[in-house]
Amino acid sequence: VPLIQRQTNTARHDMNPLERLLSCRNKATHKRIAERLWESSSDANALCMLRNFAESDEFERIQSSSNDENASAEVEELSNIPQNKRRNRNDDRRRGRN
Repeated sequence: VPLIQRQTNTARHDMNPLERLLSCRNKATHKRIAERLWESSSDANALCMLRNFAESDEFERIQSSSNDENASAEVEELSNIPQNKRRNRNDDRRRGRN
């Protein structure tokens, strides 16, 4: 199972730095990961850049601020979930069909 899909009960301090980085839910961390992937010249270079970031003071600061705001523990509600759970008889119809 890919790391991104795996649910783990492992404490964060028991994970290796790269696993902690990839399992972080903080948007600032996602932005930094994307920047490094974009700047990398190869797969090996990308992995090296992500490992360096995972072990950096910058990532530790992001995690600390994230923990302070409880952002890592919050789950965002999907915006496409209907507010009203009641279903109308026309809900199952596709647009343009009877």
